[in-house]
Amino acid sequence: MSDSRPPLDPAFAAFGVAATVTPAGGAAIPTTILWEAPGSGRLAIEEDPQFANRPRCAVRRDQVAALPVGSIILAPPLAGGTPVSHVVDRVDDLDPQVFTAIVHGQ
Repeated sequence: MSDSRPPLDPAFAAFGVAATVTPAGGAAIPTTILWEAPGSGRLAIEEDPQFANRPRCAVRRDQVAALPVGSIILAPPLAGGTPVSHVVDRVDDLDPQVFTAIVHGQ
């Protein structure tokens, strides 16, 4: 059976921002992330009210192998902006292509 999901490259190239992901206890990894709209209803963890309107981003699994809670994501809120440190609070790892992280500013 073939994979019918759309490729990630076009979305990350068009809407992504340059980032550095440092998994908890690991080395820094340069990558690109996609910011997602809070409260999109896509994540099971959004059922927890404390996470409903928090910033979230998609991180490609083919570039970052693990994204444990406590990892640091250094990324601007918009392309070309000043990078800000974000701490990963929760991770939805149900998608085989990306981690979706709920974060807070450091």
